[in-house]
Amino acid sequence: MVNHLTTRFLSVLVIVFIFNSCVREDEDLAAKVNIIAHRGYHMLQLENTTESFQAAVKKNFKHLEFDISFTKDYQPVILHDYLLDEQSDTTGAIGDFYFSDVNLINLSGGYKIPSFDTVMQKFGTSFETFFIDLKEPCPDSGLINFAKVIEKNHAYATTIITSANPDVIRRLKNLDPALIVGSDDASGDFEDNLDECIKQKYKHLLISFELLDKHLCFIAHANGIKVYAYTPNSEQDMLKCLSFDIDGIMSDNPDLLKQLLY
Repeated sequence: MVNHLTTRFLSVLVIVFIFNSCVREDEDLAAKVNIIAHRGYHMLQLENTTESFQAAVKKNFKHLEFDISFTKDYQPVILHDYLLDEQSDTTGAIGDFYFSDVNLINLSGGYKIPSFDTVMQKFGTSFETFFIDLKEPCPDSGLINFAKVIEKNHAYATTIITSANPDVIRRLKNLDPALIVGSDDASGDFEDNLDECIKQKYKHLLISFELLDKHLCFIAHANGIKVYAYTPNSEQDMLKCLSFDIDGIMSDNPDLLKQLLY
């Protein structure tokens, strides 16, 4: 009789321990994985605009991703596509326009192209981290102006900068060694990006969620390198990412990711 009760008691303890472990694991996961609003919160607003960034603030997202392109006079603005034809009322490329003329361009829906400096002044304290992707062409004069905006807004500690071209990041790092940069080589796989991080002593790696690899994630973490995946937007793809023990996820549907984590 005593043995039977003891066995039942121990069984309950085991179940409680397993349950508590799972709860702690979920809590740890929610605390560890950064939810990154990819190009802002653009479920209702146009991506890469002050409106989509303000929407991300209202939704209480703490990590933001956006893209930088350069004007004819090498000023950094928030824009993903270099060519304007399919996204605005203007033809040509952003690099054909001087910074003083950018406000004359109307994006789809009447939105404006924000300057990098304006965004950092307005949202510099609203987010914990800014993930910034530099779009080519990236002349040194543009990179210098970009770095000046970060310095002016005291944003060295809150910005993580990448580019699809690893040479851009190497040049930027040479121009301003204080900047925090990472690898996001679009032409390479996970292993290529990891090699670049280890070789260049970067601590951040961005990779398509389709290229995630558990073994390489382990190696990255063993080398003090954080791994961020982009851009899963379905529940299935997000759950796949979470199974890889990564540090952040960039998504166009951050609401769904928050639901899965919390």
